[in-house]
Amino acid sequence: MAEITLHQPPRPNPPSVATKTKDEAKVKRARKNLTYAEKWELIKKIDQGMTKRGLATLYRINKSTVRGIYQKKDTIKSHMDIAPTASAAHNAKRSGNRVLVKTE
Repeated sequence: MAEITLHQPPRPNPPSVATKTKDEAKVKRARKNLTYAEKWELIKKIDQGMTKRGLATLYRINKSTVRGIYQKKDTIKSHMDIAPTASAAHNAKRSGNRVLVKTE
């Protein structure tokens, strides 16, 4: 009896990022760190009626980031109250002592 085999054409290799042209390669968005002052301004604009989608476009961040910032508005408000000066709150990107923040 003759054995029947099916011939399958070889699979093409998937293109790697190195073989793609610059236009074809996916360009990642640069990471954007917002200060507490910027986050507080964002929260105030949401409370004034601006849409989260509009703010995401304005600040060049993802919509889910805007929602996350708004959900943490109480924490951000407490950080703004703790800051010794307005310039310290303006320049701070995160709290320095997480244990101290948890206990307060």
